Amino acid sequence: MLFRSQAMKLLFREGIDTVFLRVDGRYVGRLSAAESKNVFLRRRQFEVASDEELCLPMARQIVRGKLLNMATVLQRIWRTREDKGARQKAEEIRALIPRLSGAERLDVVRGMEGQGSALYFSAFGRGLDRDFGFRRRVRRPPTDPVNALLSLLYTFLINRAYAAVRIAGLDPYPGVLHALDYGRHSLPLDLVEEFRTIIADTLTLSQIGRASGRERV
Repeated sequence: MLFRSQAMKLLFREGIDTVFLRVDGRYVGRLSAAESKNVFLRRRQFEVASDEELCLPMARQIVRGKLLNMATVLQRIWRTREDKGARQKAEEIRALIPRLSGAERLDVVRGMEGQGSALYFSAFGRGLDRDFGFRRRVRRPPTDPVNALLSLLYTFLINRAYAAVRIAGLDPYPGVLHALDYGRHSLPLDLVEEFRTIIADTLTLSQIGRASGRERV
């Protein structure tokens, strides 16, 4: 108990945000430093989150980055495996990007992100060495090892983003792409949206490839 108390004091003193997860990767809780005193910054955050005109250009850029990265991963699968299906889905995702500039509402931008994700995950399994039961992205609960690993890595990314948000004195709840909702950390979700594909999805393909005896993508 003394060691735990000393460890907790060290974490608080150094301002180290610490996340506790179950063995299956499910979030349990966290230790974090005291709330930032800059209430004016957080008030401005909520003002921006409530103004669709301010949110829209940032949301477009987030989705644009995500679509580009999803297309990039599928193109890598195509080059590695000469899979024409992956190439076709990559081209369909890229075709969505020019339409973003004409999206005048956040729900349209969100819809395009959802359309791109559906195209992407319909071809993501083509990057696997064998059939792990992956058919589509399933979050709660994951239905196969691929979905489980994706969920675990996404949890790591989101929690790192959450820690960065708190260190910056920002509020994790208001974002620009993800709508304000009860219990939803919209800002960390916004921050990882365009990078989760390149980081977590690529790592998932790599690790599963190693486990199968062949490293891929």
